[in-house]
Amino acid sequence: MRPWRHAPLLLFAILHLPTSAQAQLTEQLYQSACDDGDTSACLVFGLMSEVGEGVAQDFERAQALYRTACENGELVGCTNLGLMYAEGRGGPADPDEARGRFEIACEGDEEFACDLLDYLNDQDVDPDEVRYMKRGRVADATTTTALSDALIEIPELDVRGVSDPQGLVSLGRLPEGTYQVTAKRLGYLDLDAEIQVPGGTQFMILMDRAQAPDTAQYGRVFGRVTEPGGNAISDVDVTVVGRESQRAISNPRGRFGLADVEPGLVQVRLTRLGYAPRTATLVVQPGRTADLEAVLSPEAIELAPIEVTVRSTWLEQNGYYERSLQGVGRQFDREDIDRLVVFQPSELITRIPGVRLSDSRNLPGQPQYAVSPRVRSFSDEQCIMDLYIDGVLQADPDLNRYPPDWIEAVEVYTGATAPAQYSGLNPCGIVLMWTRR
Repeated sequence: MRPWRHAPLLLFAILHLPTSAQAQLTEQLYQSACDDGDTSACLVFGLMSEVGEGVAQDFERAQALYRTACENGELVGCTNLGLMYAEGRGGPADPDEARGRFEIACEGDEEFACDLLDYLNDQDVDPDEVRYMKRGRVADATTTTALSDALIEIPELDVRGVSDPQGLVSLGRLPEGTYQVTAKRLGYLDLDAEIQVPGGTQFMILMDRAQAPDTAQYGRVFGRVTEPGGNAISDVDVTVVGRESQRAISNPRGRFGLADVEPGLVQVRLTRLGYAPRTATLVVQPGRTADLEAVLSPEAIELAPIEVTVRSTWLEQNGYYERSLQGVGRQFDREDIDRLVVFQPSELITRIPGVRLSDSRNLPGQPQYAVSPRVRSFSDEQCIMDLYIDGVLQADPDLNRYPPDWIEAVEVYTGATAPAQYSGLNPCGIVLMWTRR
């Protein structure tokens, strides 16, 4: 069994899932929280959508939620999205996309993503090529005390690792050969060395102390962002993880600078629309400048479809759309009339609470008037609403004088809700009918 089969459940535990009766409300709450920038909500809702727990199973939605979480710095979201690409959940399996997401999470010290990346890379290796595991320990050259937060890199293989509190670091499975290794840590001199593969599974890196650093003195990060082909990328948002106020935007040559960066092991996040985000790990020394060369891979973005609505110039000129936005009265446009399958305009009136027809039988060919819930006087006389056709008051307020196909829109206002230019002296209300032009 492949190692990622049940990985999402292990990555983020959900202790209390909603019942089916709460599914719709749960979906609304999680989506709203995600839209408001809560990456944890995006992650949890993505997992729920992927496995179909509490909400309907929806791989496409799960991918979108994981992508949002990933692009906003939630590394588990990157890992889960990579898992879906690797497994082919929601579409054909895409190892390259999976590898890109695992790399993002692994660069942010998400160990499970690093393991998955190693596994995925092993699948692409020539079966005749043997690889060897390399693990090591980083320590002080004088005291042999374990050193954590040391960045160990093999630039040739684009491999890196960060030592844990015990000074242990893993570089994964490496092909046979001799490679240059660099080691960097706050307060220590940079170290360049060679590593032999296989040459034994374990290695030791001893680092010499630098002069006592002035921890009150900040460092700087200067860098350049390019595409895989070497072309510069402008407008990349570069931020220091955990200190989002420290940010810069790359210029047309892809260059950027971050000043006043706190010394130590630093993660820099690089994001731009149309490119897969990356997190780079580097060591910043007090009073010194750390260089960063970052390559962003283009990423296809599925944009929401664009809907174009052509408004009626006739209705626009007569204020129909403006009144519709005010939320007063009831409006029926051409789309409503077609959707409701209306045979007589008077049928629209029956859909308005409180308003009725003068003849409840509503027979074809018979005149029909809109009757307001108000009364004209104490005599209980029916309160007939005025009818305006194309803005002109009609002496006979028969609603059915035109067939529905001739009508562009209908507006109904009762009592004081009528627009001022049509209110007149009739307290019953009005019907505005607009014919097609």
